[in-house]
Amino acid sequence: MTTTAPRTQRTAARTIHIVVGLLLGAIVYAPTAIGAVLLPIAQYVGVPAVVITGLFLWRQAWIRSWMRRRTASSSA
Repeated sequence: MTTTAPRTQRTAARTIHIVVGLLLGAIVYAPTAIGAVLLPIAQYVGVPAVVITGLFLWRQAWIRSWMRRRTASSSA
């Protein structure tokens, strides 16, 4: 199994976070007809993606140490 460097993970999460956040902003300020079509996508895909990537960016070190402990305890 290959592992991704923490810097690459953070860059990918930051890019996804910014792009999806910009799309959500565009949907909020879009005309009503377009916004009504895209609103369910924003609610069920966009908002969770922004929340998950934001939490990952905030707690990346804790998540990585938790994953390390979890894999160490499962292999022991």
